Amino acid sequence: MRRGEQGFTLIELLVAAAIALLLLGLIVSLLATSLHIQARENQNVPVQQALRASIEVIAQDLRASIGPRVMYADVNGAGNPVPSGLALSTGTSVTILVPQANSTFVVSPPVGYPNVSSLPARSFTVVSPTSLTDTGGTSQSCSAAFTGSDYGVLYSTLNTNFQAGAGRAPDAFRVFQTAALLACPTGGGIAVLNHTPTPLPQLTWNPNTYVVEVIPVRYYVSNSTLYRQLAGQTAQVVAYNISALTLTYLPENPVAGVANCSPPATFVPTPTCTPRSVNVTLTSTPQNAAVQGARTLTASQIVFLR
Repeated sequence: MRRGEQGFTLIELLVAAAIALLLLGLIVSLLATSLHIQARENQNVPVQQALRASIEVIAQDLRASIGPRVMYADVNGAGNPVPSGLALSTGTSVTILVPQANSTFVVSPPVGYPNVSSLPARSFTVVSPTSLTDTGGTSQSCSAAFTGSDYGVLYSTLNTNFQAGAGRAPDAFRVFQTAALLACPTGGGIAVLNHTPTPLPQLTWNPNTYVVEVIPVRYYVSNSTLYRQLAGQTAQVVAYNISALTLTYLPENPVAGVANCSPPATFVPTPTCTPRSVNVTLTSTPQNAAVQGARTLTASQIVFLR
């Protein structure tokens, strides 16, 4: 080495190497953390998609619902029980009444109308034999729509657009189940809908009184699985890894003096009035706790009913 030239000492080299190793370690640590976060988020993507898709399935049934829309505590009015076998909607499950195509019928006026305006509290309701919803122009008989042990809604409304699928809930309604045998016998061109076992409470008739066949659809969570069950049928899986279904309901028309249905209207976990909207929340369970860090995800949507 020439005089005046200086190199790095061994100590300086060791310090530089230590600093380089420290920086490299930090870079590797940041990269590992970033990859871990990315892996966790990648794991969350299908869970988020499943949550959104599951809520949309529920929302579609809610938007298509008719009459009382969901089964609630006083759905038949005056404290009358709903048909046996149907579960009422709560904060953890919901039963939705979905109308069937070509199965809406005009209810004929009671005997003695217009002097008599109330439908008799009996197990037989006279209906028109032609479906209002059959846009193809083909007549549909009552017996073709209703068979044994079907469910239906008898309702009347002052809103002439309601039957066409617009407007709010009907002014009055009853939920019923048809007889196991001879659900819709006919004679002399008149169809008689046979609903048992309990006669329907009296309902005031007007020209906008209809009967529509419905299928009650229930959503609930059991063993980290979201199920959709049609009344009387085996439950079908909607999504796995769902830990909770939470529902709250906003009343259609708040009624003073009625529990959970008094102004100002607020979302309640158990509906006692016809809901105007339903807040649906789903919570997921982690598929891989080691990757996700036992993180749970939630998705929520308020569904406004027609």
